[in-house]
Amino acid sequence: MGRPLEGKRILVTRAAGQAETFSREIKERGGEPIEVPVIAFRPPEDYTEIKKVLGRLGEYRWVIFTSANGVRFFFEALGKAGLKFPEGSRVAAVGKKTWRILREFDVKVDVIPNEFIAEDLLKQLAAEVQHGDMILMPRGNLARSKLPDGLVELGAVVEDLTIYRTVMNWTYREKLLALLVSGQVDIVTFTSSSTVDNFFKLLEGANEKEFLHHVKFACIGPVTAKTARKYSIKPDIMPGEYSISGLLDAMERYYSKNV
Repeated sequence: MGRPLEGKRILVTRAAGQAETFSREIKERGGEPIEVPVIAFRPPEDYTEIKKVLGRLGEYRWVIFTSANGVRFFFEALGKAGLKFPEGSRVAAVGKKTWRILREFDVKVDVIPNEFIAEDLLKQLAAEVQHGDMILMPRGNLARSKLPDGLVELGAVVEDLTIYRTVMNWTYREKLLALLVSGQVDIVTFTSSSTVDNFFKLLEGANEKEFLHHVKFACIGPVTAKTARKYSIKPDIMPGEYSISGLLDAMERYYSKNV
């Protein structure tokens, strides 16, 4: 009996620098990855505010990272400033990948949620954060306000620092249209709300409903799935564990049942 993803053409919408591992795992499971990065990540246009914040880094009791990108861009900025991460700060992280990247920088993570979403991290921090705690959150420009807003309600003083920018990747618009119109995609994967938004922005004016009806949509978690529903897309596949491996497992289960 063949593997569930055997021959399935799976669209990877992640940014170019993040797609490699996902594509490799798809191949290992018998699928055919098609990389069309609909988003790209860029450093801040101005480092003035970032330098000010990093200069008083030791004042923050907590530093919270919500993505691997946030970690990478933060430590890049830290290196440019000639600074080291303060030993006294406590660290929280959303997701295994974020946790692994922090380990590469020899940073100990004190809190990681059971579910890899901001809402679950907020629940766990409610028992940890004290009134008046200063918290630094190095994040992207499109990050949700749920977590910082919740921390402020707990009495914390939050510095929501934009450490990188998520931008539209227009380079791949023609390739994306050609693949979809010719029916060369079986599954579209979304690993963030940004990938959903940019995917549909790239298809604006193309009457996409005509060539998406046969495509299955796989969303990494409930937040991403909610964004997909804004575009009248009902996600076919969503994992119990909100990670790349969990998403691949969910796709295999789906095709095991729907053959």
